Amino acid sequence: MHPLGIVTIVVVVVYILAQEIAKRVIDAKLQALYANDRYDECINLLNKPLSRILQTTYQQYVQRFTVYEAKGDAKAASFTLDTLLGLRLTKKHRLEAVTRAFNYYVQQGQGAKSKKMLAEIAASGNRELAADCRLTYAIVFSGEHGYIDQMEALLEKADPAQKAKLCFLLSKQYANVGNRERAKHFRQLAKQVERELSA
Repeated sequence: MHPLGIVTIVVVVVYILAQEIAKRVIDAKLQALYANDRYDECINLLNKPLSRILQTTYQQYVQRFTVYEAKGDAKAASFTLDTLLGLRLTKKHRLEAVTRAFNYYVQQGQGAKSKKMLAEIAASGNRELAADCRLTYAIVFSGEHGYIDQMEALLEKADPAQKAKLCFLLSKQYANVGNRERAKHFRQLAKQVERELSA
């Protein structure tokens, strides 16, 4: 092989490796900042030119939304989510974004927006996800309360993310039947699990 060809291959390999290492460093730093509730520093890191170059637009907006949501900045989170939903995305990324939006709107008590996302999830063909979201919508916005025993039975073996969701839905169901004490218990438990997840 011609020496120039070898040099070109070496340069390309080094560039790809350097890019991958830089991505991992940024991701690790972002996770460390997020775990310590340093949300403004997370946004500053995402705003840096290197972060913008190395991450896809989809990744950028998903990470920004996650940070703003954790920070409790509803205005910035909603704006970022609207921007994310307005992007041209792959089918997979679109479904992920719409599902994330559905869950966010449910948490915010925005029934109309939740319903719109639910319709898109149902049209995606993912039956299991659609059924789960329909149940969530029914509990939160339609007063459904017939799954208390079933969900409480699932709590013990649930992973932290599932447990947080189950506790949220249990708090809503107990509120739907007028049991304020149990609703408060599961609301507090949901918040505790969410804090553990973000730690």
